[in-house]
Amino acid sequence: MDSGRAMTGRKLRKAEVNYRLALLDTGRRCSTCVMYVKPDVSRRHLLGSCTLVGGPIQGFAVCDRWAAK
Repeated sequence: MDSGRAMTGRKLRKAEVNYRLALLDTGRRCSTCVMYVKPDVSRRHLLGSCTLVGGPIQGFAVCDRWAAK
């Protein structure tokens, strides 16, 4: 989805996409984004991940690259 990422193959940093808690973004949160990967609760993972952004991702956060499922 991100042409810069596609060219380099690296995931973006949270700061690059303005990753933040979704306090005021009703309906827009990582858990409703097409790029969000749910945590594997069978392995006791509490945080998800993202196909665009690196690091652990909270389902109730959001970033500027959010895209509806």
